Amino acid sequence: MASQSSDDVEAFAHRPAFRVRSEFGGARQWRSRKSRPCDACRRRKTACIIETSPPCRFCESRGIPCEASQRSPPTRRRPGRPEVALSPESLVARDGIDAGPSTAPGNAATFTSHRMPGPALAAEVPHHSRHSQSTSEGYGPDAAAVLPSPQTNPSDHGSELSEKPVANAPPPETRRPDPAHGSRDPSVLTLEDGERRHAHCIGLAGEQDTDLLASFRSVIVNETNKVDAGVVQVFAGNPLQGEPPVHFNIVMDDFIPHDNIARDMASDAIESLAGRHGPRLVSLYFQHVHPANCIVSKARFLRAYAKDKLSIPASLRGVVYALGATFWHHDPSPHQEVLALDLRTLLEQAHYSLHREYHAPNLWNLQASLLLVHERPGHTYTMETPRTWVLSSSAVASAQMVGLHREPKLWSIAPWEKSLRRRLWYATYMTDVWSSVCHGNPPHLHTSSFTTTPPQIDEMSIDEDVEDHLKHLVDPSSYSPNITASARFVGAIKLTHILHDLLDFS
Repeated sequence: MASQSSDDVEAFAHRPAFRVRSEFGGARQWRSRKSRPCDACRRRKTACIIETSPPCRFCESRGIPCEASQRSPPTRRRPGRPEVALSPESLVARDGIDAGPSTAPGNAATFTSHRMPGPALAAEVPHHSRHSQSTSEGYGPDAAAVLPSPQTNPSDHGSELSEKPVANAPPPETRRPDPAHGSRDPSVLTLEDGERRHAHCIGLAGEQDTDLLASFRSVIVNETNKVDAGVVQVFAGNPLQGEPPVHFNIVMDDFIPHDNIARDMASDAIESLAGRHGPRLVSLYFQHVHPANCIVSKARFLRAYAKDKLSIPASLRGVVYALGATFWHHDPSPHQEVLALDLRTLLEQAHYSLHREYHAPNLWNLQASLLLVHERPGHTYTMETPRTWVLSSSAVASAQMVGLHREPKLWSIAPWEKSLRRRLWYATYMTDVWSSVCHGNPPHLHTSSFTTTPPQIDEMSIDEDVEDHLKHLVDPSSYSPNITASARFVGAIKLTHILHDLLDFS
């Protein structure tokens, strides 16, 4: 029996390889492997579920082509291969979600996103040996924001790597970020500007453990087996220095029809009130208001306004129109006419839209929230009402929701976004402190509740140069960065710190 058993083992070891021919495109029977999976499911190592004919459920939910090539799967990387310096072109996500183990300290690679006027900022991106970054896959073909994948190694998958947004989407030429909103470099990595999606910072006190998220892939699946949100890591953390990982939930902007209709109605009303004077009101805003309060990202706003002004939230367009209209009588145009604009109705529509936009806080509507604090008082109320204090608290909540209270220096995002995040955080900080003095209340923010460092004067000039094809939208005095205004903003931050210290003693 023992001899027979050994013969059977030897025969089993030398048996000829048996392979079932598989075909792609048909529905397979239960536990059958005769149907070949598509390329996307094959890379993800998940079941390719085709009910009758392609696309499969995964490709259909992502809006990507469902195809199966005859190429063999990529081989695993052999251990001991030297580290690879990542570039913006290679720092991309794969088609699927891979589980990413935690990174050993000191194992990092450096990349630089793109050149902008101002200091060159580089982000230290953690380098993982095998797996790609935990990213979301639940987005449609209109995905625009390219998000970082710090754990992706370009040597792992060779030609299978391609520039990806938050999830699987159409071909690369349609997945590049819109230069009207952010950087002019199509390979920029950004949390902003994703069409119909926004990024929520996962706080340390949240129900999701950021250290645990750093070790595995994570998506939020609803009851219909669709991915609602994905977790993106922008910083792997540094345990030696006590710095936790930083993750964001990328969530779709799918709200109830009532909110969408109300937001669209407010947008239409704002554009109807501004009419053909809209571009001129924008010019007056950047000529008179922006130098005194550098909240709006000038070049980014103008690029979006010139390409499709409706892509800018209605609340921000409304308050920019309203604040610019207060300087209409300063317009030196020889063909100046009387501006028949109902400012009160315009601002009410901006507030109405902002109330809906709070469902999806981002840097756009945060700028609107900060500017609405400075609206001109009407005849029936003054700026001493609690309305200002309530608006400032809403701005603080929105800023914390998008993670502005956390230092982005080492995050794997674009330099312009780091600069804008710092600027908006300290604009929020100043609004909170000074409004607390006006109303005799303690500030919402304390120095121990944030780690963001103040912006420097040269950093304030990032994305403030107006491109030639946009110069018709602004006054010649607004073509280049205003160094005096930047110095004034930085000085106001220092003064606010002093005031905050005094309030701590009160």
